[in-house]
Amino acid sequence: PREAERLLQEVLEIRSRELGSDHPDTLGSQYAMADLLIDQGRLDEAEPLVRETCGACARVFGEHDPATLEARAQLADLLHARGDLAEAEQVQRGVFESSRRVLEEDDDLAAIFRTALAKSLLAQGKVEQAEQLYDDRVVPSRLEVESWFQGDADWDPDRPTLVALWESWCPYSYRAMPRVQDAHRRFADAGLQVVGVTQVTRTADDDSVREFITDRGLTFPIAKEGGSVSDDFNRNGGVPFTFVVRDGKVVWDGHPVFLSDRMLAGLLGVPDPAR
Repeated sequence: PREAERLLQEVLEIRSRELGSDHPDTLGSQYAMADLLIDQGRLDEAEPLVRETCGACARVFGEHDPATLEARAQLADLLHARGDLAEAEQVQRGVFESSRRVLEEDDDLAAIFRTALAKSLLAQGKVEQAEQLYDDRVVPSRLEVESWFQGDADWDPDRPTLVALWESWCPYSYRAMPRVQDAHRRFADAGLQVVGVTQVTRTADDDSVREFITDRGLTFPIAKEGGSVSDDFNRNGGVPFTFVVRDGKVVWDGHPVFLSDRMLAGLLGVPDPAR
């Protein structure tokens, strides 16, 4: 992070000097710098940069341009991380509603905005409102699996459940699955059921899957897919991908890096571990 910050600062200074503060490339560097600061929890340092980027994007691109919406979504992420959940929801709802006017429903960015709004709602315990964003998408009453690599989940889609789809050949799974393990460690005792599901293909045999599980220290139940799990969960965007389910319906989906402790605490109705 330190080296990334140094390089980003250098790029930002060069672009500001050579291109001007309102150039799209300069604004992109500001966004990246703020993202790095937020990831490190340096929220007080990030906030002025985030708000400056929001204002500049609205001025340069327009109120409803995707770049402006991304900048505002970043502001909502900062507010969420700080615990200002009501304000985060308000900002993210505005982003989501604007995106529905300017983006196709199946646009990847529109899906990200929906996911972010659902996260803000769940963090406040507004599970039914989050569920409505997914059009009452029902999950199967049982998981169709071929066998279990470890554990044997008593699959109950009515329980609060985190389902993680991943594959051992995928480098993104190597980086993301520890976040799922962290959610299991933090919230299993509070009632969160965590289930991993993976395919086994020509590029990943049973031994490589077991090696992955050991290397990443995964302790939750993990199944070998029986052929229809991906279709059942309507997965798009590849792996890894995670779903939060309650009362048999999807209430959140997204990449594992977007899992939030505040979101899971709100879903389960337990104290926020960050406080």
